[in-house]
Amino acid sequence: MAGKIVDEQEKNVEQKKPGRERNPAAASIPAPTSPSEPNMIEVEGLPSRCLFYPSGTIIRARPLKVIEVKKLSTLNETNAEHVINDVIRRATTGIAVEDLLVADKLYIVFWLRSNTYNEAGYNVDFHCNKCQQDSSYEFSLDNLEVKYVPENFNMEKLQISLPNGKEVEWSHPRVKDERKKAKFRASFAALIPDLDEDILSQAVNIQTIDGEDLPLIDKYNWIAELDAKTYSKLITEMEENDCGIKPILNVVCKKCGGTAPVAVTFQDEFFLPRYKTSTDS
Repeated sequence: MAGKIVDEQEKNVEQKKPGRERNPAAASIPAPTSPSEPNMIEVEGLPSRCLFYPSGTIIRARPLKVIEVKKLSTLNETNAEHVINDVIRRATTGIAVEDLLVADKLYIVFWLRSNTYNEAGYNVDFHCNKCQQDSSYEFSLDNLEVKYVPENFNMEKLQISLPNGKEVEWSHPRVKDERKKAKFRASFAALIPDLDEDILSQAVNIQTIDGEDLPLIDKYNWIAELDAKTYSKLITEMEENDCGIKPILNVVCKKCGGTAPVAVTFQDEFFLPRYKTSTDS
């Protein structure tokens, strides 16, 4: 497990966060949908069910334009966050991108892809590991594995009482939290050579410990020093009450009829497919 960083001077690398919004309904109201933007459709099926946004929030989006598809077809590890955020900002209304839950952000990417190429019969080639033959599947949102927040989600689930007597308040990660993680890596990668990404994600999710909002480095160190029993309780509570989407499709092989999981990668062909012509076999 990553070592603890205790130098007070090093803590100054990270700025103290401003007070957070404890009530999701108290977040800033997003700008209304522009009446001049055509083809805006409500995005249904979001993992969060919009329960963590201001009351009445409706997120709408439209099919992708050429310039946006071209941007998405250039995705790589370096530019992925910037490109996806920029495209969502262009193609959606109803909420600021920074306030989106990360789980909803990924779902919206698939929604945009699905609603840009929604003609029946569009197939993607894949190799079936069950029968070892080449087959194809039709991309569909219905095939995605989505974990939804229960409709009657109890906000008290965001409060965790730990075996060590500590009370932790946490939240589902938002797009703006991705930037906090990137800033943390840039600031502390040299100081924490064995930086643990799971611990960092959990530290970002934690809002307060015994009611105190600490710098991210202190939250990271606090988790890193937990005993195994307390840490197990913490991550179990978070995982049981999170939401999200797996970039995996459960597809049916047309050759053997078996169902197999196929990973969806954001490659050029995913966002800019080539249609089969009448001359294709």
